Amino acid sequence: MTDHDPAVIRRFASRLYSRARFITGFYTLLGILVPLLLFTRQSQLGPLELLLTFAVGGGLGAAIRTERAFSLRLQAQMALCQLQTEMNTTPQSPARVAA
Repeated sequence: MTDHDPAVIRRFASRLYSRARFITGFYTLLGILVPLLLFTRQSQLGPLELLLTFAVGGGLGAAIRTERAFSLRLQAQMALCQLQTEMNTTPQSPARVAA
């Protein structure tokens, strides 16, 4: 059986947190731009319609990003918890305790 490397799990969790931060901005921007592009091709938008498009699109993007970012953060926390459980329950050899 191969020994696990805790640094790999920590790096994986760190990448998940980075992806969660990226998704937060990306989906908000996407939620604003996609409806704006769709509606501007169909007709000219007045200021009220433009504001409504930003609000609705941004709200939808925020809803999607919140769920996706939460899922990534949860995966990161689960990996870190499993690592901590492994570290707490694995018998320590005298060489590892001294290190």
